[in-house]
Amino acid sequence: MTYKYTNSTAPPPFNPHEAFTITAPPSTDIWRKPPSHNAFTAPILHQTLPISRFHSIRVTVTAPWKTLYDQGGLLFALPQADGSSKWVKAGIEFFDGRACASVVAADQWADWSLVAIESDTVTVEFARESVPETDAPSLWVYLVEDEGRRRPIREVTWAFAGTEEECWVGVYAAKPTVTRAASGETLEVSFSGLTVK
Repeated sequence: MTYKYTNSTAPPPFNPHEAFTITAPPSTDIWRKPPSHNAFTAPILHQTLPISRFHSIRVTVTAPWKTLYDQGGLLFALPQADGSSKWVKAGIEFFDGRACASVVAADQWADWSLVAIESDTVTVEFARESVPETDAPSLWVYLVEDEGRRRPIREVTWAFAGTEEECWVGVYAAKPTVTRAASGETLEVSFSGLTVK
């Protein structure tokens, strides 16, 4: 499958399954909050898949995180007929002076959760999984720890409950906060081990 950028004019990496970086300009974000804020401006490297073919995506992400809300990681998006989208993003977000594992899910509006981590690097995975007592699959978000152990940190129950036929799967980087001292500063987010099944 071919990868392409949204919100960036950079050429896609020759082989996204090897290490690569995404540069996030200042004032970029993926975030939705009442009453009317709806940002979808971060550079996103993704492929479009039939939603029935998506099973999982995994990547390792790191960066020199230093400004509030600096972030990067995985994105799963469901484009809608009206041009909007539902989406889930997960990776690292810089908050309260430290890198945290972050998950944000947006149906009508977005909600956000953080998990403490001890590193500036994280491996995160999205997986389509069914709960044994039901046929309805959910999108599970995992932190992949030492020796490949997967720690579940979020279940998004609505990800496969709609009528969407296609999804975007890929990675993103964003730098929402602009400081007066470094108004033109970008964020270089590094990715490795990108795997889609």
